[in-house]
Amino acid sequence: LLVLQGDPIQRVVATWHAGWQPARDASGSDWLVPHLADQLDDAYSVNRWAAWQALKSDPRYRELEFDF
Repeated sequence: LLVLQGDPIQRVVATWHAGWQPARDASGSDWLVPHLADQLDDAYSVNRWAAWQALKSDPRYRELEFDF
């Protein structure tokens, strides 16, 4: 799973796709939540931002606030 491993660019691309609705429709999203939550602690702010946005694409986390 590139969200958890790989270089920072691979992680941000995989994380961004985790929030992309067609990908969520194809693979589901419940399994993604723990992995995206882990990315909120990434060393790179762009990866944290992408994880935050991906989590907010889920209606359960739409109101999620995050302080970078």
